[in-house]
Amino acid sequence: MNKITNKRNLFLLTTMLLALNLQVLSKDFNNKISFDTHIFLKKYEQAKVNPERKISLKNYSFQSRDSVSTAKLYIKINENYNQNELEKLDAKVLVRTKSVVLISIPINKIEKLTRLDFVEFIEISKQPRPLLERALPSSNVVPVHQGLDLERSYFGEGVIVGIIDGGFDFTHPMFSDENGNSRVKRAWLSHDESGTPPANSNLGTLFTDSSVIKNVVKYSSDFMSHATHVTGIAAGTEVAGRHFTHKGVATKSDIAVVSMEFMEGPVPTFLEGFAYLFSYADSVGKPIAINVSMGNASYGRDGMSLQDIAINEFVDANPNGKIIIVASGNESMEDVHFLATLNNNTATVSTLVQLEVQNLSFWGDANTNFEISFSIKYQGNTYEIKKFDTKQPEWVMGPIFTPWTMLLSSSAGVYQTTNRPYVDFRFFKDEEDGVDAILNITITSTDATKVHGWSEPDGKSAAFFNPSSNVVIDNFYMVSSPATADRVITVGSYNTREETQVVPGRPDLGPLGDISIFSSRGPLTNGVVKPDITAPGSQLYSAANSFDFFQREMLFEYGYIIDSTLDGQHEFFGGSGTSMASPMVTGIVALMLEINPKLTVNEIKDIIRITAINDQWTGDAKNNKSPVWGWGKIDAHAIMRNLETNSIADFDNTISFTVYPNPVVNNEITISIFDTVCDLPFVVNIYDVRGRLVFLSSMHDVKTFDISRLDAGFYILKIDNGKRRAVGKIVVGR
Repeated sequence: MNKITNKRNLFLLTTMLLALNLQVLSKDFNNKISFDTHIFLKKYEQAKVNPERKISLKNYSFQSRDSVSTAKLYIKINENYNQNELEKLDAKVLVRTKSVVLISIPINKIEKLTRLDFVEFIEISKQPRPLLERALPSSNVVPVHQGLDLERSYFGEGVIVGIIDGGFDFTHPMFSDENGNSRVKRAWLSHDESGTPPANSNLGTLFTDSSVIKNVVKYSSDFMSHATHVTGIAAGTEVAGRHFTHKGVATKSDIAVVSMEFMEGPVPTFLEGFAYLFSYADSVGKPIAINVSMGNASYGRDGMSLQDIAINEFVDANPNGKIIIVASGNESMEDVHFLATLNNNTATVSTLVQLEVQNLSFWGDANTNFEISFSIKYQGNTYEIKKFDTKQPEWVMGPIFTPWTMLLSSSAGVYQTTNRPYVDFRFFKDEEDGVDAILNITITSTDATKVHGWSEPDGKSAAFFNPSSNVVIDNFYMVSSPATADRVITVGSYNTREETQVVPGRPDLGPLGDISIFSSRGPLTNGVVKPDITAPGSQLYSAANSFDFFQREMLFEYGYIIDSTLDGQHEFFGGSGTSMASPMVTGIVALMLEINPKLTVNEIKDIIRITAINDQWTGDAKNNKSPVWGWGKIDAHAIMRNLETNSIADFDNTISFTVYPNPVVNNEITISIFDTVCDLPFVVNIYDVRGRLVFLSSMHDVKTFDISRLDAGFYILKIDNGKRRAVGKIVVGR
């Protein structure tokens, strides 16, 4: 019996045992757990039957300790929520928001969890993955550092830059001040078991001594430079190299990090990272801008996964001075998205079958249904694989054999939080067969619906081709979670340097000033436009992890290491990705929080929109938000000028507005703006008689503001959206 046959027989035996087990659980599980949760549980049981089939830590948030295996789950809860019932199942509540609870629970207790009446839906937390000069001048950061046309220079003093990422080198001089003291005030290392983790976590060690972090801990990982590079862009101290001077944006901010060393063991979820960083910021009384240059799978790419819902609710509960900035992703280099328009008809499309696990997902409009069938054309023969009907929820665990195919796992049904029908199809082609095949997909619906599809393989890309007339193939709708969450600032990338300028012979990233070819395009499938803004992300020079011997050798080999410190102990390299664009915006947000530490994410978004650069590449993105550009390119100098008082002088009124009541007697004012020319939001600034900014918010036409924190007296009110403006006086009485 050959090797392939042995593998198939073992897989078949394992699958049969799993099927027997899951039949018992199906009634409790089918309506309450997501597809990925279902697959995780199957793989967990599979690993118990065959220990060689280990569950990859790169996919799911789980850990084993003291012979107990636990998983982290997002749970949608209702008004009957009872934490005591969770604790009876040995579950630990990690973070709770309005309608979602993140817990860690023994895997063997999940079946009982589904029986609790307050548990409406369960999603397993998925592991993040990284989303991998001229940038500072392009974003107009340099004049902010110089204080040009500003009251003073800004460097992020009094602000925390939080980084959730993997591969930190705490010894790099970009993370120390001019006296050599570490600027890294907190480091939560999830894989370090030498000490105590943060409150409400049982994972890793929290280090709180800057000197220990730099001189004893030294690094979080010795195989990746991603976090070091990202942190250098957002907050790196100015450091002289042998060829260049390197600096980040918020050069005098504090730094706090949460390590995501996902190749070394379990890591915190994004929500746990946000919860810790928010609590740390509160403990020291400082605002915080958190960068996330990582992402994971998004259910339907509509911002409605439990992870996205929980993040939105968590930000809403912590509105002032706590801002999350997320990279949009690097998934738009190939046409791996299609959109089928159906109305009692059929659509067809094909994709190439590669050597790894093939992941395909299909999502329709809410409250509709569709059918989908798969067949494989291989060496001249066509093999029918499977047909799904979303009206009939179904879990499938293979195997279904063609000459080489084993269907690993598939699902059809309706997603609980959105009522959207979906089919998730995953299969495996034996690695020993080097012949490619074509997967043919046929979708039918009697409803009027649009069906989005994505081909998301592990490893090689597999673009769609051969569409029917009612199918569009493109690289849009590619933003992934948590960038899909509404309450985060989502960042795309544009080109400020060609890759060939750094490494001769490397591919061209596209024309200077244009969008980067990799930058994930929106919109979301519910029509919400993401990204929000773009920033430089092509070949940004920043710090390398000096302990990362493997990746540094690779970077040297391909010519990406472009400089070193004067003592030769640390290097700098050029990296490209929305991973690099996101920390540019994070640093700029830190500058904004320096001037006003109470800003909310909506206020910051409005200011970014009003001041964004629109040019030949972006078009009129400010007024017509673009799924490629958001509102355009970020402009740090225009942002800071907008937040300062010096633009009040010679301020001509070009709009009419009213303030009621004035004088203010009940701590509230209602501002009404009468302007039919421009749809841009307005920034509302209030200054005291000495010209100090004491209040900032944003609005469109009518809004009521709570100004209870203002003392009695006279104030200047400024309303501005970059095109239309007005200034007036208000009186606060007590």
